[in-house]
Amino acid sequence: MRSSVSSKLPFVLVFFLVVCIAVATIVENHLGTDYALQHIYGAWWFIALWGLLAIAGCWLMYKRKLWKRLPVFILHLSFLVILAGALTTHITSKRGMLHLREGEATRTYWVKNEQGLYINTQELPFYLALRDFEVLYDADGISHSDYVSHVVLSTKNGQEEVTISMNNIGRADGFRIYQTSFDDDEQGSVFTVSYDPWGTGITYAGDLLLALSMIWTSLKRRIHNSQFIIHN
Repeated sequence: MRSSVSSKLPFVLVFFLVVCIAVATIVENHLGTDYALQHIYGAWWFIALWGLLAIAGCWLMYKRKLWKRLPVFILHLSFLVILAGALTTHITSKRGMLHLREGEATRTYWVKNEQGLYINTQELPFYLALRDFEVLYDADGISHSDYVSHVVLSTKNGQEEVTISMNNIGRADGFRIYQTSFDDDEQGSVFTVSYDPWGTGITYAGDLLLALSMIWTSLKRRIHNSQFIIHN
C-alpha cells in the first residue's frame, strides 16, 4: 500500500503544480507579472511544492531502479537538474529596473524590497549610457514593431557601443539587459537588468540532458522497430 502511494505521489504533485500554474497565469493576466511573482511563483509554499516533487521524483527513480534503463534515467534526471537550476536562480540571481534618458549615464539600478516596491538601488560593475532611442513601426505606421536603444557600455576593458532591443539582449560582466519599455516622448528607455551567474548554466545543462534523452529514446525505439520488422 505504501509503495503504491509513494509511486503515485509525484503525479499528484504534478497535478497540483499544473493547477497552481494555471491559477498563477490567471492572476498574472489580471493583477500583473510582479504580483504573480511575489505571491505565487516566489512564495515559499510554491518553492516547497517543487522541492517535494523533486524528492518524490528521486524516490521513484530509486524505487523503479531507472538507472538500469539509461535513456529513461537521463530523462528523469534532466527534470531534476532543471529544477535545481530554477532554485539556484531564485536564490542567487539579481533582478531590477534601470531608466535612462538620452544623454544620461548610470551604474546603478533599482531593486524591489519585500513589499515589491522599487526603493533600493544596487551598483553595476559598468556604466550604461543611452546615446539614442527609437521606436520602429509596422507598415501601418501605428503599431510598434520594436523598441531600440543605442547604448554605450563602459567596462574595465573600455567602451563598447551596443544595440539593445526587444529582439536583442545586451550583455556585460555577467549581466543581461532587456529592453522593457520607453518614455511617452520617446526620449528615454526602461531596461530590465538580470544577473544569474549559476542558475542559467544549470538550467541549460538540464535542457541538454533532456534533448539527449529524447533523441536517445527515439533512436532506440526506431532501432527496435527496425529489428522487429526484419525478424517478421
